[in-house]
Amino acid sequence: MKKFTFTLMFIIASISCLFGQKETEHFIYEDISTNLICIKPKGEINSVLAKGRAMLWVEKKAKAIYLEKILKPFQELINEGIFSSERMEELKQKGEKIRIELYFDETGIVSYVSFIIKKGNDTLLTDEELYQIHQKYKTVVFDVAETPFWKSEKGTPTSFYSDESFRIPFKDLKY
Repeated sequence: MKKFTFTLMFIIASISCLFGQKETEHFIYEDISTNLICIKPKGEINSVLAKGRAMLWVEKKAKAIYLEKILKPFQELINEGIFSSERMEELKQKGEKIRIELYFDETGIVSYVSFIIKKGNDTLLTDEELYQIHQKYKTVVFDVAETPFWKSEKGTPTSFYSDESFRIPFKDLKY
């Protein structure tokens, strides 16, 4: 029985490795295409995807959205000591290119945060740093009341999801 259990565990580990999936304390690294890996939070499901993706017309609000909803939360991570000046310099110098992806629905509340990296370009961020970024951006609320619904494949103006994707904004952060 012990031999069977050990063999089964070995097979499961091999399959997981074969399909490019790895786990850390907080995240699952999952192959999503031939050259991309998605880092997803453990135990969370991106339930807003069922609503249908919508494109919102932000035009004149784009800069304000960037400053308030993208730049400010990361700046707070620096101000709170999660990221030191030295760590930010290290990430910048070594060319950290992880994409942070925020998903929110018609309420504007960010309900899901994931990360995208290219295969072969492992992230320089630790599991704990990723977790802190994840937690910080889950507090963001986009103001969609004044943002016109532009178009969607299956979402409606009262039931949709939208997303925002960006890299760490090194040039605009103060560290």
